[in-house]
Amino acid sequence: MAGWDDIGLYGRSTKPRLLLSIRVTSCEQRAVEAARTWFDLSFERLGGGLRARLVNQPERRASGPEALRLIPGTVRGILQVAGKELFDTPDRFLNLESWSDFLEELAGLPLLAAVQLDDVDGQDDQADGIFQITCRRITVGDETWLDLLTMGDQSLIDSPAGQETMTSVLRDVCQFGDVVYGEISWLEDTNQTVLERALGLRPAEILAGASMTSRGYAWLTVIPAQAAARLGGRQSLAKSRAFAKVQQLPNGALWLQSKPDRFVDYDESAASQIFQELASVLPPGQPNLYMLKPPNILIDRDASATAEA
Repeated sequence: MAGWDDIGLYGRSTKPRLLLSIRVTSCEQRAVEAARTWFDLSFERLGGGLRARLVNQPERRASGPEALRLIPGTVRGILQVAGKELFDTPDRFLNLESWSDFLEELAGLPLLAAVQLDDVDGQDDQADGIFQITCRRITVGDETWLDLLTMGDQSLIDSPAGQETMTSVLRDVCQFGDVVYGEISWLEDTNQTVLERALGLRPAEILAGASMTSRGYAWLTVIPAQAAARLGGRQSLAKSRAFAKVQQLPNGALWLQSKPDRFVDYDESAASQIFQELASVLPPGQPNLYMLKPPNILIDRDASATAEA
């Protein structure tokens, strides 16, 4: 079991995280559309109080010595695009012009693209005064993927409407491109899935086989079409008691939502049922539960041993 206050070396998370992996190689233009939509929808729907304050304060220049200066009582919006090397371009302040330019630059599929909003005075309770959206390009051999992440506002999990807003971003972006994995879990300080972190796996080590496997499992999990087929497809998984929703996405991937309707009610019992259903397509290995950030939950078993039993 895991997810208790006394487990984990990295503190307790209070914020949800959205993660989505898109395979670029099959259709680059669709992947670009997915990345742009991810930033647009995350900023519009999940930016919360920080976004509202940013758009209502006087606009600042996007670049120059004063652009990123901390001004008391304001929200600072930072844009970063890294091409071939991380940090090879200067940060810019987020305004209407720089935001439009930023979305256009995603056409080049940069190594890293990121948006961060900072509450200069710490007046906003959202995400300890920080809101982030990132897109990372990962290439292994001839294959390329995009890992899309958004740090959600804690208020999103306090009501059914907020939770629906959160899931709508993931669902809407899943309409684009070749989806190979997705999850909504508690915030981790990495672009690894919860399971990858506990297994000590980097995304680059597992993405090469991502179309046949599931990178993890969580309250909401999106698994690729070929992995879904190995499990018997939508009709088979829809009969399972583990899932409240089993929906097929345009590229054949499956949207799997755990039985607890509320994200905050996802517990060890629910995780155990999902683990049993997905064990044969999960990466092998005994998870190190001390690497978890509670209240994230994993089952303390090697998926390969469970699948063989």
